[in-house]
Amino acid sequence: KADTLDYIKTRLAANSAQDRTLSAALTAYAAFKTDDLPHVLREALRHRDAVARATVAGLLANQPAGAENTQALIK
Repeated sequence: KADTLDYIKTRLAANSAQDRTLSAALTAYAAFKTDDLPHVLREALRHRDAVARATVAGLLANQPAGAENTQALIK
């Protein structure tokens, strides 16, 4: 888990317009069902890569409804 989260943080910091691996890493991290997953997903929603943002939106849709997640999707 920690390695996957470290990788995600590195990819988010790079903020590359075409990040071909971030979506897969986010999906893998979501499978761990960690308590910080909604926060990680909301952070990833700001990434430049459209595929990564689409993946995040789908993963957030699978989370319990909440104001923070809804606001992140609206922005």
